[in-house]
Amino acid sequence: MAVALSQIIEDYLRHQADATPFTDELALRRQILADTNVALARAESDRFTYAEASDPRLDSVVAVYRGDGGMGSGFYVTSDVVLTNWHVVKDFRFVEMKRFDEIETFGRVMAKDVRLDLALVEVQDRGKPVRFYGKNRIDLGATVEALGHPHRRLFSVTRGVVSTVREEYSINLPERSGKKVLYIQTDASINPGNSGGPLFLGDEVVGVNTWGISADVSQGLSFSVHYSEVLGFLRRNLPGFVARAN
Repeated sequence: MAVALSQIIEDYLRHQADATPFTDELALRRQILADTNVALARAESDRFTYAEASDPRLDSVVAVYRGDGGMGSGFYVTSDVVLTNWHVVKDFRFVEMKRFDEIETFGRVMAKDVRLDLALVEVQDRGKPVRFYGKNRIDLGATVEALGHPHRRLFSVTRGVVSTVREEYSINLPERSGKKVLYIQTDASINPGNSGGPLFLGDEVVGVNTWGISADVSQGLSFSVHYSEVLGFLRRNLPGFVARAN
């Protein structure tokens, strides 16, 4: 930004009675810094945004980036392991990640299950693991929320209800082959970029968001891998895994 010297002189002359000389350059620099911080604080107070501390669940969520430009969601299941979809990581050995606090990190893919569409990534930087739902029943109509990055809109929250719990064939295997997968069906919007993110009931995870039927075909048909399938996968691939309890 350029300011004409004549403007500075005119401003000084208008406020000459209020002028205070600086004792040295250091005092001048301190005053400039103080004025800058006041201006930044004023600008920040006028900016419309969200309260970053309003949803602590986002501290467990990451954006997952593949080397070919593809991306999805994931979340910490232990302090150094992230869970996501198999179709998010595919055959890549390493993926990059971004956390809600803007920290960027990377991880090594350590386990996969194509049928369940689940994968585990060992992460360089530790994070906050989620809590899993612990009951063997879930109420139809219960409000659930999907956290993730729909169409690369990072750290978004969408809300819906549990429509039903049903078995469907895996989206990754040839049609009607292999053992069916237990899903939670919901009308919460799950779009490309949401894949691999958590489906929350309150502050507990009940599923891993996996796929949805395109809106131009039908609305309100989104599917998340049921928490019982997820916990079984974690116990098989993380020896000694114990779900974090409330």
